[in-house]
Amino acid sequence: FSVSSAIIHVFSLKCLQIQFSLSEYLTGISGTIASSPYGVIITSLTLVTNTRTYGPYGQVGGTPFQIPIQIKGSIVGFFGRVGWYVDAFGIYVNPNQDATHEDEVLC
Repeated sequence: FSVSSAIIHVFSLKCLQIQFSLSEYLTGISGTIASSPYGVIITSLTLVTNTRTYGPYGQVGGTPFQIPIQIKGSIVGFFGRVGWYVDAFGIYVNPNQDATHEDEVLC
């Protein structure tokens, strides 16, 4: 799963697609985590771009976290672990963002 011009979010059998402009790119992620019977899980995510903020998505509650990216850097991909809930994720970062993206289809 990589990020370029759109992000797909599935929640309660609904699919939300966020269409980024060609010069828009992810600069940070924030959210909340909480304990559950299955361990610590990610309960909400908010995506921050160079132009605006999307979200929060999920159920806000628990301990907040924030992952800002250095100046001129951008998030270019995600990886994670999912069972019944999202319990881990990581990001790939381009440290030298040039603010341009190729159009890609993610679904």
